[in-house]
Amino acid sequence: MKTRIVVLSLVVLAAGCVLFTCRRPDIPEKYREFVFELDYPEQVEEFGRRPLDEQLDLYLIEMRYRRPPPRGYARMIAARGSEAVPFVLERLQRAERHMEKVNTILVLSIIATDYDSSIASDPTIISVIRNSIESLEKWPTRDRAEGYLEEILAQADGSSTPSIETNHPVDENSVEGSP
Repeated sequence: MKTRIVVLSLVVLAAGCVLFTCRRPDIPEKYREFVFELDYPEQVEEFGRRPLDEQLDLYLIEMRYRRPPPRGYARMIAARGSEAVPFVLERLQRAERHMEKVNTILVLSIIATDYDSSIASDPTIISVIRNSIESLEKWPTRDRAEGYLEEILAQADGSSTPSIETNHPVDENSVEGSP
């Protein structure tokens, strides 16, 4: 009898862990179908139809939870060029998690290197990025964000930089203590 209670308790505990881990209760309801029910080709198609603010939300959710993360979403947002900049900057200023900041700066870096190099000369944009980087304490995330800023600033000088696709954002789960 005691063994059955222990086994039943373990089954209930395991089921709870699976439900909470797989369903990620912190993902807003309006994005659950996208994250949990669509396969990748359907996600890409749906992603392209979403408004820019929702694209940013979905990109950051996917970068946080999906392994490997789908970095193509950053390029899809960046392809909108200067139209995306106000949304991305606003999101960067609201970001609390270290990797959310880094992944948002990545989008700005792609915009600057591939779509609109003029943002590299905008002191307001550079100031927002620098302030966000200053708040990063962990060396892997801070170094990555500083690298993206260097790529942006190189565009102001007219310098060429390697393709952003060769860079790989740090896995949020690999940085201990990352908020």
